[in-house]
This record gives sequence, C-alpha cells and structure tokens, in this order.
Amino acid sequence: MLSNLVENSIEAMKKNGVINILAREGSDYLQIDIKDSGPGLPTEIIKKAFSSLYTTKPDGNGLGLKVAKTIIELHGGTISVRNNPTTFSIKLPKN
Repeated sequence: MLSNLVENSIEAMKKNGVINILAREGSDYLQIDIKDSGPGLPTEIIKKAFSSLYTTKPDGNGLGLKVAKTIIELHGGTISVRNNPTTFSIKLPKN
C-alpha cells in the first residue's frame, strides 16, 4: 500500500524530485503522510483518485489507490489527498 503511493509519487515527479514520508502519533491514531514535490493533481483527478478503474496512466488499471483505500478502511482508517504540496494522508486508529 505505501509502496504504491511512493511509486505514484515517483512517476508524478518524472523520477526527479523529493518525497517525504512523515509519521506522527496522536492520542488515538497514527498518521502517515506521503508528500512529493511533483506538479500536483488537478481538482478533477483528486475527486476521482480513489474510484475503481480510474487511472491517468496509459498502462494503468485503476486499482492501486482503490485497493489501498479499501485496505485502510477495513482497518478503520481513512486516506485523503490534497495539493500544495501533493500529500496523501493515511490515518489509522491505534486500537
């Protein structure tokens, strides 16, 4: 799951840029942020990013982010994405 997000970041930056992976602990959750220095995502892509079979890659199948979201939600967590910089945030409960 994390490897998929990192791979997406590498591809978005065209293999030239910086990826930061940050982890922090709250009182009842763990959060992991994957930030990259890529060009960002258009609003329309952000809205569809976790949809089944949605891809912007010529050879993609549109399952990577959907599967990651499903796994995270099965563990009671959430995943979101925002721009400036492009950041995928995973939040998982401690329990």
